[in-house]
Amino acid sequence: MIKFILENFDKIFKNKNSLEALDKFILEMAMKGKLVEQNQADEPASKFLEKIKKEKLVKEKNIKSNKAISTLVTEEEKPFKIPDTWQWVRLKDLGNIFNGNSVNEKEKKDNYRNVKEGYSYIGTKDIDYLTSKINYENGVKVPLDKAQKFKVAKENSVLICSEGGSAGKKIAIAEQKICFGNKLYAFESYYEKFDARYLFYIYKTNFFYNNFLENMTGMIGGVSINKFKNMIIPLAPENEIIRIVEKIQKLQDSIRKLKVLYDKNEKSIKELKKSILKEVEKNYESEDLKSKLNLIFNNFNKIIKEKEDVKELRKLILDLAIKGKLSNSNKNDTPASKLLERIKIEKKRLLEEKKIKKEKDLDSIMKEEIFFDVPKSWEVERLGNLLLSITKGSTPTTYGFDYQEKGINFIKIENVKDGKVLLETIKTFISEEANEYQKKSQLEEGDVLFSIAGTIGNTCIIKKDYLPANINQAFAILKGGNIVFDLEFFDILLNSLVLKEANFLARGGVMSNISLEDLKNMLVLIPPLEEQKRITQEVRKLMKFCDDLKEKFTLIEDKSEKLLKVIEKYS
Repeated sequence: MIKFILENFDKIFKNKNSLEALDKFILEMAMKGKLVEQNQADEPASKFLEKIKKEKLVKEKNIKSNKAISTLVTEEEKPFKIPDTWQWVRLKDLGNIFNGNSVNEKEKKDNYRNVKEGYSYIGTKDIDYLTSKINYENGVKVPLDKAQKFKVAKENSVLICSEGGSAGKKIAIAEQKICFGNKLYAFESYYEKFDARYLFYIYKTNFFYNNFLENMTGMIGGVSINKFKNMIIPLAPENEIIRIVEKIQKLQDSIRKLKVLYDKNEKSIKELKKSILKEVEKNYESEDLKSKLNLIFNNFNKIIKEKEDVKELRKLILDLAIKGKLSNSNKNDTPASKLLERIKIEKKRLLEEKKIKKEKDLDSIMKEEIFFDVPKSWEVERLGNLLLSITKGSTPTTYGFDYQEKGINFIKIENVKDGKVLLETIKTFISEEANEYQKKSQLEEGDVLFSIAGTIGNTCIIKKDYLPANINQAFAILKGGNIVFDLEFFDILLNSLVLKEANFLARGGVMSNISLEDLKNMLVLIPPLEEQKRITQEVRKLMKFCDDLKEKFTLIEDKSEKLLKVIEKYS
């Protein structure tokens, strides 16, 4: 297995997160006797256990006796094979296990805060989950003259959280005498020379944590002290424990150094990425921009490392597209101003025919509102003035209509992904009567959806295949977009400039949302229609490149995960 890991190291351990799996693997191998070689000269674990029992008898006068439950570990209990010189034991055979004292906030405030000398009082919150470090300077101390009322854990006691969300996860070794909370169990070995780090590493293994979970009971989730004392662990010979601890420390030190290297590498990649993107986004003409884009492709292997980088590349492409940097202007193009005239004429006609209602005029655009560069031959206008209407759906049950198992498609946010309605995911339908009642949110071919609640900016161009359909209030329906825009370009516009502004205006915290008025008043850029089509053609090519990249990284990640599973299986 070690040979397998070394041969596939670069494929398996692509980032800091995968190094966590390596750390776990090392601990699992150690606890199965596979990390260091066994030495025939070592006294077996049974002899070590005898030493511990002798020490226990000496100290027993000062220790509350464990309940008389058999210490014998049955064959059925043993989860895996260990070397012949090792022995399965119960935790209570190795040391005294006890929980701390409960102290409420009032007591802490009245008696134990701002104490200069005493034992630090440690609660679960004072143990860092990631580093296993204890915060001794938490402002709570038990004065020495009151310590006799408390249980005191000695230096090198091993602590583990016994109850709640951190149960079995927060683990630490006390580096000094402490008082501690009742949700922590302390382990003090009967044998002075017992290396507490060995038990600490066992606590950190998947094998021990899974055993801990099996013993958990109650609503909050915890392991009783008697059950905990009777949990089993593998005990190595005394001398082998020394070698195991040394080996784990050396390997973990190497992992820490690797993490530092990954951090430095990540930082330099981010800086390189930032400088390249900044350079690309400067105001270059289209031809000059192509040479600048080569910066990305020439440095591709340095800056595009994972799927998240592909997301950033997509955003860059959309930003460049909407700034007119992926296309050349053409003097033969029909000016964008003609498109503005077209929508005005169409709105006037539909108003006269009473097919649409007159809406409140939007404010004129002030010069200081335009926060972006406007390419020559392009126009700027409020989104509401470029569409026939912007409306939204509603919930049919509000009006007394129940959902049905069949009928008119009722589209929700979860049914729209990557610009498409996934028809197979639609689970709610409405009747024709409900669809007619919610006439304003009936969808038509060419309508564009833009989500305005929860997930902001999920877009979709409605196709004939999706119809008949209606939607709820999480979506805005943008009607008549094809009068001014090539719909594919309109989707690019919504996913770049409009999405940025929507996220800026979003309110409501976790369930963020924007209003229809917000959308109507947003400023957008309008290129000539011919240029819109050239832009979409370029974006399509570049997005295909991004799709191929994403697929490549997905395959790499899948391979890495499979290799990690192989390690987990044999650890």
